[in-house]
Amino acid sequence: MGLDLIERINWKGNEIVLDAGCGSGRLTKIISTKIPKGKVFAVDLDSSMIKIANERLAKISNVKFIQSNICDIELQDKIDIVFSNAVLHWISNQITEKCLDIFGNFSNQMVNY
Repeated sequence: MGLDLIERINWKGNEIVLDAGCGSGRLTKIISTKIPKGKVFAVDLDSSMIKIANERLAKISNVKFIQSNICDIELQDKIDIVFSNAVLHWISNQITEKCLDIFGNFSNQMVNY
């Protein structure tokens, strides 16, 4: 399903992407190839997943890994696309409102599936 979501996006090649819940980096790697002039901020709360993803994608220059809750990150770059595959349902109810405030402006970038 994640690959289908990636293929549905009309990539320009220079987007700044937040991969929310990047896990092992499998989809992060695919996204990075779609945006050779862009950047992927790959975020996951699980430090072991970040370690695995960072090791697997160490040679890819347009990916930056961040171990954090997706609702607590602060980035200087303007995010063009928030990509998330099977992670948003894990966000606790206590921080859902905060996340909606952060990501609410991205509704026009969401891919319907």
